[in-house]
Amino acid sequence: MTTVKEEFGKDLPSWNTPREPEDRNYQKIIELDLDKSEASAIALTLGRKKDSR
Repeated sequence: MTTVKEEFGKDLPSWNTPREPEDRNYQKIIELDLDKSEASAIALTLGRKKDSR
């Protein structure tokens, strides 16, 4: 189950396709200062930037 679905608490709309970060280490470190959903979003973005280099 994705972080977004956990926090939303019910089925997501069909247009929403959540993804998990490829490297969960970013998320764990960021969670020291932010909540799980914010950390997940930032970690996902960092992973995408790494892939596009």
